[in-house]
Amino acid sequence: MRFIYFILVFTCLHYSAIAQQKNYKYYHLDINKAEEQAFVMNDIKGALVTYQNTFSKYDFVFVHDCMTAIELALYDSNAKAFLAFVDKGTENGLMPRHMMYIPYIKKHPLFAKYDDSVAAIYKRNRPKYLAGIDTPALKKMYSLYGYDQMEKNPMKGEGFGPENGRRYKPQIEKTWGELKKLILEKGWPSDKLIGLEQTDIMKELKTGTPDMMELYELYKEGYNYNIGAGQFTLEEYGLYSTLFFAVMVHYATYFGFNFFPDEVYIQQIEAGYLHPKDIAYVLDFQINWNVDSTTQARRRNTMRYFGTGTTGRGHHITSHTYRVPIEKIDSARAKFYIKPVKTEIAKNNFALRNKIFMGWGYGACRL
Repeated sequence: MRFIYFILVFTCLHYSAIAQQKNYKYYHLDINKAEEQAFVMNDIKGALVTYQNTFSKYDFVFVHDCMTAIELALYDSNAKAFLAFVDKGTENGLMPRHMMYIPYIKKHPLFAKYDDSVAAIYKRNRPKYLAGIDTPALKKMYSLYGYDQMEKNPMKGEGFGPENGRRYKPQIEKTWGELKKLILEKGWPSDKLIGLEQTDIMKELKTGTPDMMELYELYKEGYNYNIGAGQFTLEEYGLYSTLFFAVMVHYATYFGFNFFPDEVYIQQIEAGYLHPKDIAYVLDFQINWNVDSTTQARRRNTMRYFGTGTTGRGHHITSHTYRVPIEKIDSARAKFYIKPVKTEIAKNNFALRNKIFMGWGYGACRL
């Protein structure tokens, strides 16, 4: 086992070192600083400078960070910063339709004034973004995710129970094994590797592979699968790529949450492949999901807990909302370069107070 662990870590270290010149530890720490400036210190102008300096150091950036910066630029009526963030965002997958999802942006006079500029910037940057997508990895993730969605429910006439478990358990073990292999060979299949979740990305890339809803249409009838359209609906406005999440959680239902040692998560984060809030949300899932409130409270206080799943729910929050000592949560977060709870609370409440949407990520976990 020790030898296997060594090979695992060495592999990750190897491609992490050669694939990325910049350490994304500092990216996340700088974004945390920008958010502290904006939401805790109310220094919007200083935050915009920090965002610009941070984005200038990296080719790949997380688009939801660009969107937060875009909203702050609009809030500050800073047209130059707004267009600069649109430029960086569209290089990394941001589309005008993403901005149209957000009423604050859509209705802002600066957005209306520069809509032609936004369209031109998008058109110029789109080929670069598409060229950066690892298409074989994207197709593999569509296959793994789609197959899991079709297999997880009882087959028609099967019903929940031991029969479903006997069939699905080896299937999800095999699916996770293939996902794990992809992670070790290419990096975590998320925003940087396979781009943002997009309803028509396969069509745009001309891969000849069905888009997710086309996959649903192919299999919803004439097969023994018991599937619904919601399983194949991608929520583009969240600006993330977390197809891996369902596979990991379904695997964990049978086999537990010990996917990798922390060193692997940290290597993936520092290489830019994995967003720290995504893996925190997955690891928190075992605490929050499908248990009574007493068990949940005990787990939160005795296990490592990142406090995800609390914000982005349309209500103001305080430190009491987390129901766990904040020092405990912040200690867990620090290892993965996640912002402190104080900043997260301030960001959540700023968004609500100003009617600005910032609930990025699966379940708003990247807020």
